[in-house]
Amino acid sequence: MKGRVAWIDDGKLFVIRSGRTTNAKIAKAKEQVVQTYTFDVRQLQLVHEAVARGVKVDRKEFYSLDGANCMDCPLSGNSGTGKCYTHKYMQFSGFISMLKSLCKEEIPFGLSERMRSKIRFMCVGADLVRFGTYGEPSLLPLDVVEQMTISGGVFNPKFTWTGYTHQARKSWAQPY
Repeated sequence: MKGRVAWIDDGKLFVIRSGRTTNAKIAKAKEQVVQTYTFDVRQLQLVHEAVARGVKVDRKEFYSLDGANCMDCPLSGNSGTGKCYTHKYMQFSGFISMLKSLCKEEIPFGLSERMRSKIRFMCVGADLVRFGTYGEPSLLPLDVVEQMTISGGVFNPKFTWTGYTHQARKSWAQPY
């Protein structure tokens, strides 16, 4: 996919994707949206194994493996109630579809300068950057977050960004 950058780092799969959304709660139909996703690599492995065996991914098992990307979120599947809005069927099927697509690619370890440049380019002229569409957005490298917000406003005076975290009170997350 042209509008996607993915890499693995420290047990997490990071995906930044540019495109349109059909969810009117996020953006209008014609708006360009850049969204960030953070998965635990065990979730990617689960999908990869399910594809290899020709079976469906169990939703409860998928979300029980969200320790590296959702951490101690009170709504997570690993340590919380499992009541996160991302646990709905449509979001789950979208994540599985994305991960199946990524299983067909070689996902690099680490984020290269070329990938950083592509991320900045995806944000130029975007209408919205949505940090944390799935997973903890403050796990992204801070300089990437800064560049995404700066690049987004270059050609679009109506550009905006949004993000949500349960880690805001943690000292390590304060710079975000």
